[in-house]
Amino acid sequence: MRGGKPIPGKKVGIGSSLFISDRSFFKFVDVSNAYGAKNETAYNRQVSLGDVNLDGFLDIAIGADNVVNQFEGLPLSALLVFQPKDGMFDGGRFEDIGGTDLVPDFGGYYNDPSRDRAGPNIVLRDLDNDGDIDLAQGNHLLVIGGNIPLNRIPFTPAEYRHGFFNWQNKLLETGSFRFEKITDNGFADVGQFRYDEAEGMLVPRGEERAPAITHLFYADVNNDGLFDAIAVAGMNPIGRPATEPVAARFWYNEGNFQFRIATEEAGLDILNQRYAF
Repeated sequence: MRGGKPIPGKKVGIGSSLFISDRSFFKFVDVSNAYGAKNETAYNRQVSLGDVNLDGFLDIAIGADNVVNQFEGLPLSALLVFQPKDGMFDGGRFEDIGGTDLVPDFGGYYNDPSRDRAGPNIVLRDLDNDGDIDLAQGNHLLVIGGNIPLNRIPFTPAEYRHGFFNWQNKLLETGSFRFEKITDNGFADVGQFRYDEAEGMLVPRGEERAPAITHLFYADVNNDGLFDAIAVAGMNPIGRPATEPVAARFWYNEGNFQFRIATEEAGLDILNQRYAF
């Protein structure tokens, strides 16, 4: 893929794949196209499964990346919600609600750095322990471009927002299926660069700062019934810039969708290391 389009003459798989067992656990059938699960133009990196609308069918969140210059496809993260046919899986289809008001500021692709983000990692978890599944994603910048100035790379992610984003599922609170983007909870963090033509380099846009860490994991480390979080990635100010150069962050979940940064307190600050180059 290049820019979301197949490379002529190159035989590679395109999109994500969904396989279901064919009457046994020893044979699987590719139903990606038939069930609308391919997310074909995206550089799909990771999936997370969960029943986000509590209808009894698993849904699929897909994290999609932009490496350097849409190296393997578009940064089109998706939340594929299954729509059964007559209450059954057979004949149903997945529909992407990314880019819609059901999950604001998630998914979609606009070729606009103020809206697009590169997020290879994605997580579906019940973060507030209320019985419905929430959504979280870490976003980064991967801009290794050799000697090519960033202003000459048409699809560089250099000016994308980066940081941590999370959405609270409001289904059980309101009776209506939708997600709310949460921004002031100790977890959400956003930063952004702009390319300074005069300086020939990236400089922060505004006062906000955030790490650019993609590998995000959740576990209840202190047995209080709430998912705590850790994000890890190596620092590299040239190829993987961030407005806040941090390579790891750990949070305790304080309840009510609130988090507290506790990397040093938990003895995990040793993970803040940069790539060797």
